[in-house]
Amino acid sequence: CAAGTGKFLEFMATSFQVPVEEFGAFALRGAPGLTLNSMCTVFAETEATSLMARGHKPEDIARALHLSVVKRSLSMLKRTSVEGPVVFSGGVAKNPCVVELVSEMGGFRLLLPDVPDMVGAVGAALYGSRTLAN
Repeated sequence: CAAGTGKFLEFMATSFQVPVEEFGAFALRGAPGLTLNSMCTVFAETEATSLMARGHKPEDIARALHLSVVKRSLSMLKRTSVEGPVVFSGGVAKNPCVVELVSEMGGFRLLLPDVPDMVGAVGAALYGSRTLAN
């Protein structure tokens, strides 16, 4: 599921007609309070559509979508008994709403790389260079 998180947020940003680079800031403008019950992104999308039809503000729904993603991610992460700071890498680490919610709800300090979406590529390059050297 975590691998699809960025794609899901990108898809939802498109459906809200908000550039993906601005979707996190857009969601931060939303009021807390709305929740999505589904842990599955497909069903969360259906719930979001239903909330739109009932007249809820797009920013509030966007915040609820982010909250749903963070809750699911944290439930998986906490199975590993996290202690100390956590490095948050990948493209979703550029999303200020996800960063804020993970930090707030996770109860740990987040370390954010300067270019979080390149961390995986750097790790693969380092691994590859060590493998070729041996």
